[in-house]
Amino acid sequence: MMPIFQRCRFFILGLCLSIVASFCALAEATSPLIVRYPLVKNVNLYKNQSAYFHELFKLALDNSGIDYKLEYVSVPSLPQSRSAKLIDQQVYDAHWMTTSSEREAALLPVRIPLLKGLLGLRVGLVRQENITLGNKVIQSSDLNNFRVGQGHDWTDTQILQANNIEVVKAASTVTLYDMLRKNRIDYLPRSVIEVQSELEVAADPDLMLEPDIALYYPQAVYFFTHPDNIRLNNAIKTGLETAIQNGQFDTLFNSYFAESLKQANMDERRIIRLRNNTLPFNTPLETKEYWYAEALLSSQKNNAG
Repeated sequence: MMPIFQRCRFFILGLCLSIVASFCALAEATSPLIVRYPLVKNVNLYKNQSAYFHELFKLALDNSGIDYKLEYVSVPSLPQSRSAKLIDQQVYDAHWMTTSSEREAALLPVRIPLLKGLLGLRVGLVRQENITLGNKVIQSSDLNNFRVGQGHDWTDTQILQANNIEVVKAASTVTLYDMLRKNRIDYLPRSVIEVQSELEVAADPDLMLEPDIALYYPQAVYFFTHPDNIRLNNAIKTGLETAIQNGQFDTLFNSYFAESLKQANMDERRIIRLRNNTLPFNTPLETKEYWYAEALLSSQKNNAG
C-alpha cells in the first residue's frame, strides 16, 4: 500500500498541473488570437476576387466576438495546392480554396460557401460569328453540337466530362482564349464573376458573351485552416454566420459581384444544371441560402409554371 505522504505528493502534483492547465486555457481564451493571412503580391487578373476574400475574412473575424490581431504573410501568386501545403506547414493560418474530398481530409474547412456557388455558374465566351450558338441549347447533351474548351487539369473539365460533355483541353486560360480566337474551339465557359475582367484584359472586339444560356454546378469555395487550429476555425464560422444574419455578408458580396451578375443578364438566361460528383458528401447543399443560383433556378421554375 502506498504511504500516505506519497499519495499526498501525487495529489498535490496533480492539483498543481490542473491549476497550470486552467491558467493556460484562460490565457489562451483572453489573449488576442494571432492570425496570419497570406497577402498575394502582384495580383492582376483576379485582384477583385482576392480583395473580396480579404475583406470577407476580416469581416468574419470582426463578427466572431474574439480579440484578434491580423498579421500578413507576403506570398507570390500561387496555385491552391501550394497554398494548402503552406497552411499544413503553418506558414500562415488560413486561406480560401475550392473544396474537394482530398483537401477536406488534409485541412479543416469552414463549410460556408464564400462565393455562394458563383464559381460554378458559368457563362460562355464565343466569337462574334457564333453569337446565336446557344439558341437551341435546351439540355446538356446539346453542348456536344459544338466544341467546348476547358483546362487540362481543371475540376470543371472533370465535371463536364462526367455529364457526358465532350471537352477540348488546353494547358491554360491564355491558351484557351487563343484557341477561341483561332476557331479551334467554339464555346469557352467561364465563371460569371471572372468573365468580365478577363474580357477587359483580352481586349478583343471579336470575343463576346453568348447571351442565352448558363451552366450551373454547385462549387464551393471555403476558408480552410490547419486541422489543429480549432479556435480560429470556430471564430471564422461564428463570424460568417453572424455576418449572414446581420446582412453584412450580402452587402459585401453585392458590392463586389452584383454588377457582374447584372452585366451577364442572368435573369434572361436558361440555366443548364449539371451534376458535380467531385463535391464532398457533407457539402451543405440543403442550405439553399448559401447558393445564389438556386434562387435563379427556383425563379425560372416559378415563371415556367
